[in-house]
Amino acid sequence: QSFGGRTRFDYRPDFSVMPTTFTLGGEFTQAFNMGNIYFNNRGTEDGLMSNTDYRNTGYSVFFQSESKIGTITDFTFGISINGLTYRAYDRLKPVRSGSK
Repeated sequence: QSFGGRTRFDYRPDFSVMPTTFTLGGEFTQAFNMGNIYFNNRGTEDGLMSNTDYRNTGYSVFFQSESKIGTITDFTFGISINGLTYRAYDRLKPVRSGSK
């Protein structure tokens, strides 16, 4: 199970000397996974070793400026802030739970 979204806004001011486009945007995603790990008893599934829920969250905020310098030359500048978090919750041994 996962969901996310992305948005982008462009602004093109009326510069006669150096036509420029400014872009501002953001993205967010989140995923939920559940996983079970079993002991291996000589190739046969044995008792439950781990029952873990995972939640992964990512985001990005970005800015870009793109200018036409000449007939065949463009200048592009961009910057972004990004983040990613992994969270795990082990239902059998909560002490093994945590975030990164």
